[in-house]
Amino acid sequence: MPRWGLFLAPWAVLGLCLVPRLTRPDWGPRADADFSPPANLRIERDLTYARYGNREMHLDLYRPAQVSRALLPTVIVIRGGGFQHGDSKGFGFVAARLAQAGFATACIQYRTSGEARFPAPIQDAKAAVRWVRANAATYRLDPDAIGAIGGSAGAYLATFLATTSVVAPTRKRERSCGPNKVDKPRMGTGGAGGAGSGSDSPRKANWRSIS
Repeated sequence: MPRWGLFLAPWAVLGLCLVPRLTRPDWGPRADADFSPPANLRIERDLTYARYGNREMHLDLYRPAQVSRALLPTVIVIRGGGFQHGDSKGFGFVAARLAQAGFATACIQYRTSGEARFPAPIQDAKAAVRWVRANAATYRLDPDAIGAIGGSAGAYLATFLATTSVVAPTRKRERSCGPNKVDKPRMGTGGAGGAGSGSDSPRKANWRSIS
């Protein structure tokens, strides 16, 4: 190889590493700028579901506007972002679509790898499940019908919700805004494909007893 080739090779590799970052879509605060929630939904924004010292974790709760006597099956909606970046607001369109189909949806934040070490995001997702159960009566949610859906890193976390029971805390002062008791697995099927059995009907979904 010519000497000039040896000189240019490291710069070429660096360029290949930088191009994906420069062309990556904005996952920041404007992630939901093009999304307008439908008028037939009730949305409670920035509800605190867990606290870690001074750090509050928030979720947006989407529900059908029409009040029903039946308790609503609930889906935890978990954004993507490679565990490094992201904004839960960017997955609001997923939460809204499921709410239009008759589910309640909790679109959650979770801590990134730059903020807390693994398994912090799994702990956040589990804290969101505990919050749903603790606040089921307030929002008319079914504590025995909870599922999860996610994209990319969010699908990973949804899968962990469906296949793990206890995840030890990484900090002594972690506190969920629901019961601190660690529940045995009782959650509906989760993963990249959707909640429950994949049925479009909340009442037809096969809510299995896993977490």
